[in-house]
Amino acid sequence: MSTPQRRPGGRTARVRRQILEATADILAEEGAEAVTVSAVAARAGVHHTTIYRSWNDRRSLIEGVIAGVVDLSVRLPDRGNLRDDLTELLESIIALLQSQMGPILVALTRSPDESLANLPQIHWKMRVEHCAAILARARDRGELTADVDPRLVLDLLTGPNHRRTQITREPLNDIDVTRTVDIVVRGITQLTADG
Repeated sequence: MSTPQRRPGGRTARVRRQILEATADILAEEGAEAVTVSAVAARAGVHHTTIYRSWNDRRSLIEGVIAGVVDLSVRLPDRGNLRDDLTELLESIIALLQSQMGPILVALTRSPDESLANLPQIHWKMRVEHCAAILARARDRGELTADVDPRLVLDLLTGPNHRRTQITREPLNDIDVTRTVDIVVRGITQLTADG
């Protein structure tokens, strides 16, 4: 008699998805302070012990949601040249900020709970890694002649986003992505030429 095979993406995966979706819904509707294991369990229709099998506390639930968003929304662009790769990177950052998750990420950076305030760094760390990969490929293609700090490049690219989301509350859809990328590319290619 053959041993029954476990189905990939079976009940366990479905329950995990329900729990993370419930957490995301509470985040979007009520904010991070409303996320508790009890509230998520009630929303997901599971017992709280089911949650504790995979997550230790509310912070780890919120972290799971953010990590899931990063997996879905952060892709490493590879369009064959520095300008196009940075354009796609910036467009994807703006798209995330305009999504349901954008205001949640911004709100978390202002959370009085320090354990929550550093969670958006999960997303930012992935963006820095992708920017570093983009710059490395540009060097390999001869578009850059020296190392450029990927954090600095990302700061320059996303400065207009942060000003709007954190300070002026202006809409993100009027950011001139092409002009922003052109200015950054011109600057870093000149920097490496002079270096």
